[in-house]
Amino acid sequence: ALYPIHKVYPLEDIRRVRPKQSQQVLSFPAHLPVPNAGYSPVARPQSKGFSNNRKWRWIPLADAQDFKGRTRGNPAWMLLNLGGPHAGSVFAGLGYTRLPSDGDGALFDAVKSMAQRMTGGLFLAEGGSGRFSYWPGEKITLGAGICNVGDTQKSAKVSVTVKSKNGKPLLEFTRGVKVAAHEKTKISRSWTPQRLKGTPYHVDIRLVSDGNTRDRISHEIGRLRPGKPADEKFVSVRGDDFYLRGEKWYPVGINYWPSYVAGMRRDDYWAGWLKPAYYAPALVEKDLQRMEELGMNMVSIQLQWHHEMRNMLDFLRRCRKHNIKVMGFLKPTAPHNFQRKKVKNYIEKAKLSTNPALFAYDIIWEPGNWMFKTGRRDRWDDEWKAWLEERYGSIKKAEKDWEF
Repeated sequence: ALYPIHKVYPLEDIRRVRPKQSQQVLSFPAHLPVPNAGYSPVARPQSKGFSNNRKWRWIPLADAQDFKGRTRGNPAWMLLNLGGPHAGSVFAGLGYTRLPSDGDGALFDAVKSMAQRMTGGLFLAEGGSGRFSYWPGEKITLGAGICNVGDTQKSAKVSVTVKSKNGKPLLEFTRGVKVAAHEKTKISRSWTPQRLKGTPYHVDIRLVSDGNTRDRISHEIGRLRPGKPADEKFVSVRGDDFYLRGEKWYPVGINYWPSYVAGMRRDDYWAGWLKPAYYAPALVEKDLQRMEELGMNMVSIQLQWHHEMRNMLDFLRRCRKHNIKVMGFLKPTAPHNFQRKKVKNYIEKAKLSTNPALFAYDIIWEPGNWMFKTGRRDRWDDEWKAWLEERYGSIKKAEKDWEF
């Protein structure tokens, strides 16, 4: 099935369904009917960014909003397949199972509009910057991928605009493209801004045909902070307690995986959400904002490895903005196979020793699931015995003390 039950969820307490202002794919009516019973797919990565080898681009077309104006899901959407057995195809969905009696007309118009767009040819396959956060002085790569799902060659223009957080134009360029039927192409250029002033920047990619914007992708570009901040910004240890800014600090949080992994296949899920193909910073940002509102101040994540490092640094930047500290598992620190050189190189390259968002390293992830169920821990039996005898005098005394 296109959307099995674990990839969708019911929409409840919906007041209105409003087409997304940011999408340029469809010309919907001002409002779609509110479903008596409806569904939204779990959100997916939307191909923000450039050259990330995405498997798909999910395009939400309408927001279902509750009585407080909060978006609860997306009952209208498209999915542009960029890889795998369905590459070059487009799926679309309307999550309506029961309609109000006066809603048929608007919904039929939406179906017609979606079908016309699906057969219209050109889509943005991706668009934005090569990374989501940069060090001052780094060269930024900006670009877009364009795919033609139609049966004839298509021509269009791709417009790229970068603005400061205050809306000041910083860069703009346009490239013409011709894309053969069922083919892809890319455009790109490099840019080195001075000191990344006025961040976060906003990059906007538009696909323009016959004078009209046919598709659009946008996202922010953040600034990574060089140098070491004041000591008070770091979590420290005194006695048995954590301290932050001179006061006791108690971590309240979760093992974090983005909410959107709930809709991913197992092989995609296990590949790691920081991998360029799966990292979706706008969706992660929503999660962090929600966690901050709930009073969380800490998450535990897997730092993964070098090809995910830049997304990890973008994630730490966002955590810092939301006053959330991170405990990061770094696989080469595991005591059964500690790799000192790799650990040292990773920490230095990512400048983690000067990043106050990271407060601790997890040196072995969930060892009860694998380490303690195998013979891998036997190598420490002699050291464990020596520690018990030093601490308690004998194993028998330790057992008595522990009531074991």
